[in-house]
Amino acid sequence: MSQAFDPLQLYMNWILEGSLLRFRPPINAIQIHDKGLAEKEQLLGVILDRQGQFQTELFVVPPYIKKINAHTHPDVSSIEWSLAGDFVFTCDGFEFPFKSTGTLNITEASAPIIVKNTSSHGAPIVNNGATFLSFQYWLNGIEPSSVGYNFDES
Repeated sequence: MSQAFDPLQLYMNWILEGSLLRFRPPINAIQIHDKGLAEKEQLLGVILDRQGQFQTELFVVPPYIKKINAHTHPDVSSIEWSLAGDFVFTCDGFEFPFKSTGTLNITEASAPIIVKNTSSHGAPIVNNGATFLSFQYWLNGIEPSSVGYNFDES
């Protein structure tokens, strides 16, 4: 892992090793997004924790969505961790298939994926919805909100 991601890796580990009870969601924690999706489609983002330039956002992609177009978040570097669903996540040309099995825990079924602020990523195949955590480090002095508002379709 590159040196630029060390603070983000430390934040992710702190969140994963702790209790949900220490989360600090902001007032505007629940967001609905439609960028990168087909017309009239929406997904849900819930900001579970925000501390300075770091935050954790849970994304829920409903089963009717079949694709998330490739995009970047110019002011956000992140680590994505799949939780549930059946989809293929892509990042800079690499594919990361994920499918919930009901028998494996999350660390057995998934692994963290580093997404730099310049990384083109998306989900070209969504078969039965998707749920994932996004551990974020907001860059360039931009105040954290939801990555759905810091979005550049590539």
